[in-house]
Amino acid sequence: MAMVIPKNPAIAAKMPGNAIAYVHSLKTRLLTELIPNGREAEFTVQQIFDAHMWVLESLRVDRSVTVGDRLLGDFRLLARSRGERLELRMPTAATFTRQGGWPVLVGVQ
Repeated sequence: MAMVIPKNPAIAAKMPGNAIAYVHSLKTRLLTELIPNGREAEFTVQQIFDAHMWVLESLRVDRSVTVGDRLLGDFRLLARSRGERLELRMPTAATFTRQGGWPVLVGVQ
């Protein structure tokens, strides 16, 4: 399975067919706000999965991608390799708070 995602808005504007709801650079920026680059090891697989689900849902990515076997399968494999559990869920904004179990990152710019 593959999905063509434009790298940036200039490329997206040149692509034929239906408009792409997001570009890779935007998805990356939004994920980085939740999980800063280089700090991924401080998060559980569930937290990384939740961040991806939140961002992809926010960008209106088709549910066949977000709940499809490919993405979920990759995260299940990662969870199994780390000895962690993974729950398929649609996170809410409260998920990303200290009360929701989200880590407090000190020194994040």
